[in-house]
Amino acid sequence: MFAGVAVEMSRLVLRISHGLSPRLQVLMFDDIILAIPKGVFNPVYTISPRLVLDVAVKATARGVLLDLGSGTGVLAIGLARLPDVDRVYAYDVSPRAIAATVLNAKLNGVEEKVIVANDIDDLPQVDAVVANPPYLPLDPRDDEDRMWCGGRELEVVTSFVAEATRKLKPRGRLIISASSLSDGWRVADILSSRGFMWRVAAEAKMPWERIRVYLAILPPT
Repeated sequence: MFAGVAVEMSRLVLRISHGLSPRLQVLMFDDIILAIPKGVFNPVYTISPRLVLDVAVKATARGVLLDLGSGTGVLAIGLARLPDVDRVYAYDVSPRAIAATVLNAKLNGVEEKVIVANDIDDLPQVDAVVANPPYLPLDPRDDEDRMWCGGRELEVVTSFVAEATRKLKPRGRLIISASSLSDGWRVADILSSRGFMWRVAAEAKMPWERIRVYLAILPPT
């Protein structure tokens, strides 16, 4: 009962916050400058992208990476700054998010290392995938809801894990966030069903949820 109320409250708070936001915001995410157009999820006041970045750094991110569901491009930009990262592909289904990623990469001087992809099938295999997917276990009612609603059965998370499986090299790493509002270890089950070995690499307690970040490794074929 409480979980259902908390999920709907989360959607309501997010919709109100987004509804009050201007058509374009320019904000700082730590030391990353972000231009955030309306219709693209604002990561500045959330903990999950920071946890994903922190886990990626601690997991010694290197080589070629993929930011799946890039949004503003904040994860791609943060990772592109790491000296051992050669390049970061950024992919999103939203044209607004793609445009925001391109702009923000330029604003932060990493446009040569952040490569925006219009078709995920065109991308090569990568060493690691990072993802901060929409996590509320609700079916989206409109385009706005798609920024935070991942489907009642976490269809979006399932899709992200499937794409990561396709694009990762053997022993490649997937770093993905989840919320206790939608998880209950369901994300762990999704990872296991795809053959990943996983562990919870970071957790943070919020007022009505707990954020988890999974570090999952794809076994050699």
